[in-house]
Amino acid sequence: MGLRINTNTPALTALRNLRISERRQATSLERLSTGLRINHAQDDPSGLVISEILRTQIASLKQAVENSQNAQNLVQTSEAAIGEINELVKGIRESLIFALNTGGTSVDQVQAEQDAVDSAINAIKRISDVTRWGTTQLLNGNSSLFVISQDTSGILEVKPFSVQFDPTTNIATFQVNVLAVASQATLQLGSAAASTAFVTSAGGSAVTIRIRGPVGAEEVTLAPGIVVSQFARTINALRDSLGIYASADGSMYSEEFGAETLISIEVVRGAGTFFGGIGPAPAPLTLGDRVTDFGVDAVANLGGAQVSARGNRLAFTDSFFSGEITLNAATNQLTPPGPGSVGTFEFRIQRSGLTFQFGGLATAQDSETIGMPNLNPSFLGLASQQIGGKETGGQLTELIAGGRFDLFGSIEDLRNAVRIVDAALNDITDSRQFLGAFVAQTVETNIRANEVAIENLSASESSIRDLDFASEVTNLTKTQILFQSGISVLAQANLIPQSVIQLLQG
Repeated sequence: MGLRINTNTPALTALRNLRISERRQATSLERLSTGLRINHAQDDPSGLVISEILRTQIASLKQAVENSQNAQNLVQTSEAAIGEINELVKGIRESLIFALNTGGTSVDQVQAEQDAVDSAINAIKRISDVTRWGTTQLLNGNSSLFVISQDTSGILEVKPFSVQFDPTTNIATFQVNVLAVASQATLQLGSAAASTAFVTSAGGSAVTIRIRGPVGAEEVTLAPGIVVSQFARTINALRDSLGIYASADGSMYSEEFGAETLISIEVVRGAGTFFGGIGPAPAPLTLGDRVTDFGVDAVANLGGAQVSARGNRLAFTDSFFSGEITLNAATNQLTPPGPGSVGTFEFRIQRSGLTFQFGGLATAQDSETIGMPNLNPSFLGLASQQIGGKETGGQLTELIAGGRFDLFGSIEDLRNAVRIVDAALNDITDSRQFLGAFVAQTVETNIRANEVAIENLSASESSIRDLDFASEVTNLTKTQILFQSGISVLAQANLIPQSVIQLLQG
């Protein structure tokens, strides 16, 4: 290579490499000062994209954890208030039991208990009105799921706990497909379906039978020649102690529906014959004979999902609907309830309740909509219906002084008031159970799952974006040495043109 002055190629080469070392040194210093491997898009374009996606996901999951913790606090606020209401309702039941003890109470004592009932009902209303989380009212119905319509020919009552709404509409429509209706336990009295048919042999002797129903058992001694109408009056007189009633045509029915109800008749004494059993022509029963019949639970599904049935009460626990549905069975005076309806019945729920976002995506699976129970006393109780000519049910507000079922009513009214209170206690217990399960199985598990996901995603994002200091310090040391040697080499390269002077001097 010749000696040149105008263009110092070795110096240019040394300068280029020096600049490369300078840029690498600056990059290493930036990384070491920020702790990040990727500070600019050019550092790792694909890594930057993945890192930003993971960062967005992590931030969303952190917010979802915070949402879950808020949901837990909200539900616990509700549950504490529900616990107080539960104690108040139990106190009302104690007052009813006291009032039923008519043989040992005075009017003044009953009035004192009635005052306690009135105070308890007012306290329940106040608690339901003032229980809030922030500005959200929880137990007065504002946070419940609103059933806006139902096919009353087949559905008596709907109690939704949680619903998954279609994002394209504000109304969720559900169809209950009833495949088989619930039935009562049933026995036929007499040798013919007529009030004058004999239930004991006319020319025989007396017979003692033991009758067992859903509530209890009684023994009845019958003279010869008793007819259906006479025996039916006896059964109806014992209705409250047996849970059974009889119609004029000689049919006996349990008050409740379902496989847990039964009627049993057994001949325990006497040489007479008793006519009672299953079917239109019951076989004669003599000493030691027994006949028993059980009710049947309804069979139904909701949107194809099979349900758990207990009599006419259906319990649904599915992702799109969770709640209880009571099927309708109309009744007439001392006659069996209508056969109910086999078919499809519709109910609709307006978009309502409380929706909690538990995940990082805007999908139905990442959120949950539940309804807080409406614990206003005018909504607590038992849906009214007639069973064998006797009306049962009502609301808690009907127990206040002057109401249909206050403590000064008849024994039958007081017993119905106990049923109302028991139904209110069941509603409260079901609500507490659902909310407890919601926190334990949905909220807390979601928090734990999201925290694990945050941990793993953070580790993944860190491996992509965070700096490995040991490796980068090694790179910095190398670039510093290269930079220093580059300066030295550049200085040497700049001396090469000076060799031309020596040639000129020679």
